[in-house]
Amino acid sequence: ISFESLEISATTNLKAISDARIKNYRTLMNLLSSIDGIEVMYPNLSDGIVPLNLPIFIESNNRYQVYLDLIREGVQTSALYYQLVNAIKKEEFSTSHEISAKILNLPIHQDLNENDLYILVDKLRKILT
Repeated sequence: ISFESLEISATTNLKAISDARIKNYRTLMNLLSSIDGIEVMYPNLSDGIVPLNLPIFIESNNRYQVYLDLIREGVQTSALYYQLVNAIKKEEFSTSHEISAKILNLPIHQDLNENDLYILVDKLRKILT
């Protein structure tokens, strides 16, 4: 590890980052409850869980198009699991394929503030309607 990386690691306030991510997750989850056509994958965070993002299911629209539209609107989101490996056959793992077709991961990182989350939800709402 480089000295610079070690210094960043040693001086980073992990508690503040964790707290911000948890707060952003919960705030965004509450804001999303007003949008039809989506479902939060994990509506409750267990104690000790620090989320990387907030996974949702896009029920009413083409997930890939929503992903592209959010990126065009400046929302850096990710569509993890959008393509499954060939060993995960649709006939055997239909639930995995259904999730893969609908999942979208919204950002909740510590650099976002509450206003950013309101803007994200507003953009998502407009895309879905």
